[in-house]
Amino acid sequence: MTPRSDQKYSKLNSYHLDAIDAQIITQLQVDGRQHNTEIAQRLGVGEATVRKRIECLLRNGVMQIGAWTDPLKIGYQRAHARVYDQRAGQGARDTTHVHGQHNPHREK
Repeated sequence: MTPRSDQKYSKLNSYHLDAIDAQIITQLQVDGRQHNTEIAQRLGVGEATVRKRIECLLRNGVMQIGAWTDPLKIGYQRAHARVYDQRAGQGARDTTHVHGQHNPHREK
């Protein structure tokens, strides 16, 4: 990975993943809460390498970190989700909106 992320991020919004970037993403997909030191150990690289690459992937919009809930488990009787894929301008970005009727007294 080059120190300057703009060298890898072209005007076409494409990002060149090298093998280490891809392995970091794979590790985080398996367990997004694992520590950078664990990932570094598995990949045979330094923790600083993992940390800097994650920062670069996040900054360039290649990867996102998020948390999802199950609407039915948090009290909604029904749920409707809309997902937008915006590919104009600054790259792809997914946004999900949950609509429904919340019932805090429902049986669990």
